[in-house]
Amino acid sequence: GCFGFPEPLGTLNFDGGTNNLGGASLTADGLTLYYDGWQGEAATGSNWIMVATRDDASEPFDGGTRLGPAVNLNPAAYRSWGPRISTDGRRLYFTTWGRSSSTWDIWVATRSDPEDPEAPFDRAQVVPDVNITVEGNGADLPGCESPNGEELFFMRQGNLWTARFVEPHEPLAGFTDVRELKHLNTAETIFPPTISPDGRYLVWSDSADWWGGVD
Repeated sequence: GCFGFPEPLGTLNFDGGTNNLGGASLTADGLTLYYDGWQGEAATGSNWIMVATRDDASEPFDGGTRLGPAVNLNPAAYRSWGPRISTDGRRLYFTTWGRSSSTWDIWVATRSDPEDPEAPFDRAQVVPDVNITVEGNGADLPGCESPNGEELFFMRQGNLWTARFVEPHEPLAGFTDVRELKHLNTAETIFPPTISPDGRYLVWSDSADWWGGVD
């Protein structure tokens, strides 16, 4: 069937000002929502990775909280955003200026106990093999892991790309077959993708330019 009209998540949205929320990523059970939140003035504010939970998928989310320093490494300097939680809930991908003040990179935080999908995250690390060094706006932006843990989808310089895991569900073990998905890149700018829990649908938005006409 068709989707209904979108509705604001009133418990999560900040009040007025320059505060903005985005990059929402929902766990497979629908009970935990990861997102990013900009707080403060445009030139001096910080971007945080945040999380909100609920006890039942039919209930509203709580007010949301910032994740700790294992994920928000240095918000004032790095401005982390675009979280993507893996289908099994054990890895959180996001983008930050973690290595440079002018280049975005994909990072991943892994649960301290890989058998516990609710364990705290260990300190995030940069994902190998998929980040390029490009000065200026762009480079590599949030990645989403396929449910079978064999493929990572991400945005590079405004286009969709994919990479194969060397070891399934082990992003720090590296990637091979890093390539552009040219048959999907039909717009000027592609915004970071997300994938359905069953792996059947890859969803993204596109735009004729960075800040206008997003679909």
